[in-house]
Amino acid sequence: TTVIIAPDGTQVAHLAGSSKAYTTDVESYLAFAAGKIDKDALAQRLASHQTIIDSPQQMAERHMQIARRMLSKGLDDQAKIELAQALKLQPKDPAIQISLAEMLLNVGDEAAANALLAQVDASAAGPRVKLLRGRLLIAANKWDDARAALTSAVELNPEPAEAFYYLGRVYQHDGDQAKAADSYKKAFEHTPFGKNIGADSAVAPGTK
Repeated sequence: TTVIIAPDGTQVAHLAGSSKAYTTDVESYLAFAAGKIDKDALAQRLASHQTIIDSPQQMAERHMQIARRMLSKGLDDQAKIELAQALKLQPKDPAIQISLAEMLLNVGDEAAANALLAQVDASAAGPRVKLLRGRLLIAANKWDDARAALTSAVELNPEPAEAFYYLGRVYQHDGDQAKAADSYKKAFEHTPFGKNIGADSAVAPGTK
């Protein structure tokens, strides 16, 4: 949202950046607020450009951006609404499907999450999908299948901390405490905090 104020303190415009016309409108109102054009010229400028409606993909991406901000603030319910809106606009977008499936899994709706993951195109089913499927298999008490999915997720994922954590849960269920402890340790070591500790504790050659 942009509010434009004239030098005398009056509000000239209150705009939301929701369309491609936003930049043109801001420029026109700024010129008017600065006294470079009069009201007639402002009206002519605003009427002269053709408003271009955002594509469904652009609108879906905007909902995704809002959802990410909501998630970063712990507002899961609001994020879920934004992701659902994005999915309505782009029902076949793998990134939206995966993000919404993860949200549904986080709030305990395993059935809906599983249904969404089943729709993800096989070519887009990377390590994150394997991680989410592993979590779903844990929830369904299918521990052997979960172990296979999470092992694959660990091998393929450049950021495997979460996959290592859930793999540790599988090993803990199996009663293999050594492998569980090793997986939990690796999960911590691959978190940003764990990586920082590892870097800080590194000792250069020839030093004590």
